[in-house]
Amino acid sequence: MSGTRRWWRGSVAVVAMVIALVSLVGVDSAQARANLCIAKDGVVRVQNGTAICRADGTSFVKVKGDRSSGFGINGSVVQVRGDENSVSADASNVTVAGNENEIVAFSSSVSVDGNGNQMFDAVNSDVAIAGDENYLIVVSSNATVSGTGNDVRTENTTVTVGGEVNTILSANSTVAVQGVDNWASANDGSDLTINGDSNQVLAFDGAVVINGNENAVFDATVSTVTIAGDQNEVAAAGSVVTIEGSSNSVSSQFCTVEIVGDGTTEVCPQPAP
Repeated sequence: MSGTRRWWRGSVAVVAMVIALVSLVGVDSAQARANLCIAKDGVVRVQNGTAICRADGTSFVKVKGDRSSGFGINGSVVQVRGDENSVSADASNVTVAGNENEIVAFSSSVSVDGNGNQMFDAVNSDVAIAGDENYLIVVSSNATVSGTGNDVRTENTTVTVGGEVNTILSANSTVAVQGVDNWASANDGSDLTINGDSNQVLAFDGAVVINGNENAVFDATVSTVTIAGDQNEVAAAGSVVTIEGSSNSVSSQFCTVEIVGDGTTEVCPQPAP
């Protein structure tokens, strides 16, 4: 009799353990299904919780997150993971991981890893964002943005931005910015590289390389400007300007200027030989 009681007690314990495990699995499964939406080939296959998805007959959309939405047409593939994201794709591949991102893409490839990013009208572009609260308008460009609070608006441009609170306006150019609080406008074939903080650059048809802080370059037209130093101010047109030092001021038009040292002011009104 005692053996029977022991067997019965053991069986009860095993059954209780199985019930507990099944309960845990049920909880995990319910959590996995919560806020999940999958749409494919024009049909919403799964929709649970607050996630919303729609796909036309050629697209695939998967959304997992609270109050997130994804929409795809014309062969788009959209995958969203995070809360309060909004993604619309037309003939695009879009992957979002993070919260509160707003993405609109046309014929583009977009990858977002961060929070609070906004990108409208990504047209014919490849875009990778790793950071928070960046704002982008990208047309026919390759854009890589890592950092926080950058404002990037490009057309026919290759742009690489790493840092915070940079503003980049570019067309038909190659722009690379690494630093904080830079402002750059590069147009019509410019090749612009900035490595430093608080630079202001306006370049047309020129190659501008800056490595330093608080430089200001305006109207570098058909110019090659190279700066390595601090607090320089340059206005160059049709010129080749090379500066190495601090606190220089250069106004150059149709001439060649080379400055090495501190505290130098050079105005070059004569044409280069």
